[in-house]
Amino acid sequence: MDSSCSHKQRIAVLRLSALGDCINAFGFIGGLKRAHPRHKISWIIDARFASLFYNHDKDPLVPLYPLDFKGQGLRALLGLRQELAHKQFDCLLNLQTSIKASLASTCIHAKVKYGYDADRAREGQRFFIDKAVPSPQNPHVLAGFLAFARAAGLGEVEPYWDFALQDNERDYAKSYFEHDKIFLIAPSSAKAQKNWT
Repeated sequence: MDSSCSHKQRIAVLRLSALGDCINAFGFIGGLKRAHPRHKISWIIDARFASLFYNHDKDPLVPLYPLDFKGQGLRALLGLRQELAHKQFDCLLNLQTSIKASLASTCIHAKVKYGYDADRAREGQRFFIDKAVPSPQNPHVLAGFLAFARAAGLGEVEPYWDFALQDNERDYAKSYFEHDKIFLIAPSSAKAQKNWT
């Protein structure tokens, strides 16, 4: 276990996509916020998914830096570099192994950059990080995220999802699902090769 982030205040989390992984990243960030309420946690995320993490007043549920690779390509990195030019983080938790995420990590000024170990890293992520996070026994993506907290000296973190739902939304959901069991399948993906149908 490292202590690079344990007594520090500023943490950047980098997870751009995909949707399900961003939902898990939000639970991971929520757990970090609950375990370390004084820490300032910011999230660099794909602009396509960022709108899910705003409340009804259009305030972000966690400070967000949306990155529009799809619309702007590599120019998006210039915007991110400018936006973060005067920000300094104590550590970066790079939860994504894509080359896009690794390139984005070069725009983030952090004293220590954590990424995946050799078992999970791909697309050259190891060249963009300072410390590799050991793979957990559990292969689930969320277990992998939680391993980052342990490796960075942030201890055991319990995932927590707080979407700041209003009472009427909770009541509607309870009335809709109260008597029936619901089973949902999302058979399609942004990438055709990952579609089930």
